[in-house]
Amino acid sequence: MHQTNVGGHVLRQSGTRDADPAQSTPTSPGKSPGQPARRLLSLKAVGEKLGTGERTAHNITLESWFPPAIVLGPRIRRWDEAEIDAAIAARAPRRTERVEPQQLLRARVERLKAGTAGARE
Repeated sequence: MHQTNVGGHVLRQSGTRDADPAQSTPTSPGKSPGQPARRLLSLKAVGEKLGTGERTAHNITLESWFPPAIVLGPRIRRWDEAEIDAAIAARAPRRTERVEPQQLLRARVERLKAGTAGARE
């Protein structure tokens, strides 16, 4: 696969198809015989996958962690679903312990102080 950066967009070109007459089963341009088909997502589908609207999805696609778009034409951009899944998995925070927000922690401490101070009087 060949990638070229043009005007801030990454253009990807899949490899050329071998014109081998001995090949009995034709394959689609983006698919090898042993690989599953790539699923390309539109901006709307990316938004649905991320649980956001199209505008927010567009802003997310511009972030550095998000995989670059595959440019199919001057106004047609698609994203590889497997690349999106990998990027989300790599970026997703993993916390094993429960973290209490500072505001709630302060309020709980204040309640404890007030309860302890009231018991002494």
